[in-house]
Amino acid sequence: MNKHMNIKSGYTDRSLISYDMGPSTEGESTCYYSFNDGSKWWKNPKGQLHRIHGPAVELGSGTQEYWLGGIQVRSKFIKRIMKQRSTNRKFAGG
Repeated sequence: MNKHMNIKSGYTDRSLISYDMGPSTEGESTCYYSFNDGSKWWKNPKGQLHRIHGPAVELGSGTQEYWLGGIQVRSKFIKRIMKQRSTNRKFAGG
C-alpha cells in the first residue's frame, strides 16, 4: 500500500504501510494507522484522532499526543479516565 495522508496540518506526509479497522481491545470501534516512519495513529469512526487508553498519536520520534473525539487533551486527563473506569469495574464485579 503506498498512500499518502495528512491528518493534521503541520504533519508532513507519511507513507501509510498498514491499517486495521474494527473493535479495539478498549471496547470501542477504532481505526489504527501505521506509517513508514514508525508513527502510529488511532481514529474513531468519524475520522477524528481518538483513543481512550493511551496516546492517539505516537510519532516515530517518541512524541505522544492524546486526543479524544478530535480534541487534543493532556495525558493526565486520559489517565484519570482510565483510573475511573478501573474503579467502576471493581465495584461492578468485573
